Amino acid sequence: MAGSSDSHDWSTFQKSSIIPGAGVMLVCGLSTEALIFFLSAFEPPHVEPDWSLVYPELAGMYHGDGDMGSMELIKDKKTPTEELIIASDAGVDQKLMESLDRDLKN
Repeated sequence: MAGSSDSHDWSTFQKSSIIPGAGVMLVCGLSTEALIFFLSAFEPPHVEPDWSLVYPELAGMYHGDGDMGSMELIKDKKTPTEELIIASDAGVDQKLMESLDRDLKN
């Protein structure tokens, strides 16, 4: 059976090249694909919409690069020390964190 496997080892290109005009269609298809990819390289970059207009609860969560004006909503970023002070004022302590960790593991 090893000698007969040579006739079955054709690639897809070899199989399609038997059909008359297949080579021309293959060149046309690949050229069209290359042209589309070439033209898409010059498209303007995607602009991220301001989702806080639709979902107000997202306001203040955007960390943009500032090129969109009103979308840069985070102005007073807290330091880790300030965040710890806020957490301790809210009653978050080591005991509560250990309890939460234990409950999440169960």
